[in-house]
Amino acid sequence: MKILLVHKFHFRFGGAEKIYFETAKLLEEAGHEVAFFSMHHPKNESTPWEKYFVDQVDFEDQDKSLWRKIRIGWRIIWNQQAYENITRLIEEFRPDVAHCFNVYHQLSPSVLRALQKKHIPTVLTLCDFKAISPNYFLYDFSKRQLWDSASGIRCILDRVIKHSFAKSIICACEKWLHDALGSYQRVNLFLSPSDFLIQKYRDLGFTGRMTRIHHPVIPQTTLVSSSPALPWHERPETYLFFGRLSPEKGVEVLLRAFVLLPEKRLEIVGFGPDETYLKQLADTLGINQRVIFVGGEYGEALMKRINSAKAVIMPAMWYENQPFVLMDSLQSDTPVVASDIGGIPDIVQDGMNGFLFRSGDASDLASCLSRLQTYDIENILRNAKKTAGDYTASRYQEEILSLYEEVLQKK
Repeated sequence: MKILLVHKFHFRFGGAEKIYFETAKLLEEAGHEVAFFSMHHPKNESTPWEKYFVDQVDFEDQDKSLWRKIRIGWRIIWNQQAYENITRLIEEFRPDVAHCFNVYHQLSPSVLRALQKKHIPTVLTLCDFKAISPNYFLYDFSKRQLWDSASGIRCILDRVIKHSFAKSIICACEKWLHDALGSYQRVNLFLSPSDFLIQKYRDLGFTGRMTRIHHPVIPQTTLVSSSPALPWHERPETYLFFGRLSPEKGVEVLLRAFVLLPEKRLEIVGFGPDETYLKQLADTLGINQRVIFVGGEYGEALMKRINSAKAVIMPAMWYENQPFVLMDSLQSDTPVVASDIGGIPDIVQDGMNGFLFRSGDASDLASCLSRLQTYDIENILRNAKKTAGDYTASRYQEEILSLYEEVLQKK
């Protein structure tokens, strides 16, 4: 089978890129031929298909002329270069099926239109809510709260895209255009990593065909064996957060919880736009002596920190689906404490394979951490590893190939 993988980034950046590259690896291991379509970027991994990639654009660069900003705004709505380049790639590669991931902004849904015109069966992995809402996070970063709507008008009135009237108009226009064109409606099958995401799409009025697929958990056996964990009851009262330091990750709630836990320490691993604010908040709350901002750590160094922590905490404030931080933590020797939001309760059963607390509730988080000693942690860790063990690469490989065959048969 010849499969075309489409994603806006062709370098390892976050969870969406992780599953994009893992999918390619598993398809090639199964003997299938894979081509890629993406955006040029200095960090890109090499591929012979990069000759068709679209030009790089930095949407965060503020030093642009008005005309340049207008052109970028139109590119978000409809990227003509992406439409033309993927059409030429299709004509050369002649894929049997296309698998899209995040295509908006850098590529735009114009690529979906090109695939439809060439009659290529298409599946799209839903990593967020962009296919139904102009606000792909369903989160208002300026107000630090959820924003449940598919309305372009509300998007503009609330200035929900980076608190910008202009950017909110662009994303609303993008939604209206592609609703009119039926760009997403002609996708043959949408793949969701959580039951929650499917239900949320339905609640917002989405009618496309969706199915649950379990993204694979990459085993960390090498790192775990070379960094043996301390027995849980012998570990100091040190807890760990690792991930992006941004409002939707809930680190502010975590800091406020530790005000109520004077005997416990917190290590925060990661970078992000909230870093300065969070450090100032720790000072203001008087907990800066017990909260350590580590910066970036990966691989063996991060695994050592996980294996010496009392718990890994995920205080998410937005609708997480199947976050890799959660899945990686479940296969470790450290219990997971996570907020009860989005797809997290699809995976974590409170008191069985991890712990849940009310999202945004610092008091409930503090209470949850205080009760850990009352549980059989060894049994919870066994259950957590069993849960992670259900999300195997072989299972994902079998499921994804079966779904490709399904859309091919309906072509």
